[in-house]
Amino acid sequence: MDQTRALLEMYADRGPAWRAAIEAGHDMSLVEQAMHRTFEQRIEDLQRAIDSLAALREAVIERAAAERRTPDATH
Repeated sequence: MDQTRALLEMYADRGPAWRAAIEAGHDMSLVEQAMHRTFEQRIEDLQRAIDSLAALREAVIERAAAERRTPDATH
C-alpha cells in the first residue's frame, strides 16, 4: 500500500480538507504529531533544525576554503 492510500485510510474521518492535503502530497501525520506538542516544544524543534543547518553551512564553507588552500593534483 502506498503512503497516500495509507494516510487516506488513517485519516478518513478528518474531512475533505485533510483528504485534499493528503492527495496533494502532504504527510498529515506530521501535522497530527505537531498538534500534540506545545508551542515551546515546536519552537525548540525549529531551533534545533536551524542550529543543524547553520553547522552544516559552516562545515561546507570550511571545506570549500580548505579545498582552495590545497591545490588539486589533477589540475
